[in-house]
This record gives sequence, structure tokens and C-alpha cells, in this order.
Amino acid sequence: KRLMLDWEDEYDFPIELKESHALNAAVKLIIRASSPELIDEYSKSKNYTEEEAKQVQEEYKWFMAQFLELLADTIQSRIETDKRRGSRFV
Repeated sequence: KRLMLDWEDEYDFPIELKESHALNAAVKLIIRASSPELIDEYSKSKNYTEEEAKQVQEEYKWFMAQFLELLADTIQSRIETDKRRGSRFV
């Protein structure tokens, strides 16, 4: 919550920033990062040069790799702490 208050101050959002806004934006970013076509579409919408578009592709690949690594760690942690789950998830 503190981070969102900092963002409100830094970026001057026209309404109060809520968790749902941040989560919605995060999901949209994940969806964009998961599709080279959507990344290209984004680059075109920003009128990026070919070199800039290539850089954006690399940044999204990095983001997606980081996200999937964190997701796998989160799932593993959940499995380890929730003993009710079967071993098929391990």
C-alpha cells in the first residue's frame, strides 16, 4: 500500500490508486510480454525504430523470464507450506 501511495505522489494519478488498478496493469503487462506479436504491436504504436523495437523485445523477454521464475518459486513455496497438497505438484 505504501508503494502505491508513493506512486500516487510521483506520477500524479487523477484518482486514488487501488490494488485492483495495479493488479490489472500487471496482468496486462504479463499478457503483452507473453506474445511477440503484442510486443511488436506496442512498439509500432510508439513508433519505435527497428533497433528500439528489438530492445523492447529483449526487455520483455527478460521481464517474462523473471516473472516465470518468481511464479515457480511462489508455487514451490506454497506446496512446501501447504501439506494438504498431493505430491503431484512437486
